[in-house]
Amino acid sequence: DEWEPNEFVENTFAEFKKAGVDATLHIYPGVAHWFVEEDRPEYDSTAAELAWERTYDFLKRSL
Repeated sequence: DEWEPNEFVENTFAEFKKAGVDATLHIYPGVAHWFVEEDRPEYDSTAAELAWERTYDFLKRSL
């Protein structure tokens, strides 16, 4: 993602883990920031499908 460098994301995730937060990090290589938005040129159907599946699974487990 051109909006947030991987180093920042990975460092933030490491801080979560250090603080005992039960978190999962998913990185989608080669996709742009708006990859889940069907009406955007950055849309990537394969990555978007996986991201939405993971999101729905998380919500089902958490709510």
